[in-house]
Amino acid sequence: MILGADGPRVIDFGLAGLIDGAGDITHTSGMVGTPVCMAPEQAKSPKDLSTAVDVYALGAVLMFAMTGRYPYERPTVPALLLAIADPATDPDLSGLPEEIKDLITGMLAYHPASRRTLTDVITELKNIPNEAGLSLTEAQAEFARLTYLERDTDPPPAAPPVPRPNPRRLPGEPHVPTDLVRQVAEDLRHRYARGAAL
Repeated sequence: MILGADGPRVIDFGLAGLIDGAGDITHTSGMVGTPVCMAPEQAKSPKDLSTAVDVYALGAVLMFAMTGRYPYERPTVPALLLAIADPATDPDLSGLPEEIKDLITGMLAYHPASRRTLTDVITELKNIPNEAGLSLTEAQAEFARLTYLERDTDPPPAAPPVPRPNPRRLPGEPHVPTDLVRQVAEDLRHRYARGAAL
């Protein structure tokens, strides 16, 4: 997860089940995903995965966000994958708030068919702030307050870059104003956001 200008963004939580994708997304014996966020079926084989692996991975990320730990943690990747793939080894859910423990338990169910659907997850996550009497905006502000802590050891803000003198341009290399580059980048960002929302 990274913090963007408009809030936190999940950038990698083991996504491997692509809907309506043509062909395979991996090769035989290849591993797709972040090991600590892998669902049991994903830890056993990279083939025939469904969107249930994404629900599992989101559950693992939510647990880390709330406890600072993943459901399974082992000293090596092989030991980690063995624990995840073993139906007799339950995830360690200690430290999860009671309000969300049932949801995370359902997201981390061993069998894909037993996991919560994404629709259920979204509905239940929306209900948590509602039950606490918070609007979505208030919940976001509270999340930011609880997760961003300034420390004495934080580095000072970076100094603005020192402008460099314009290098000599070769003939045929026009000068492109910075404002134009910024405007084009913003236009592309908005178009990408609209396309991603469809």
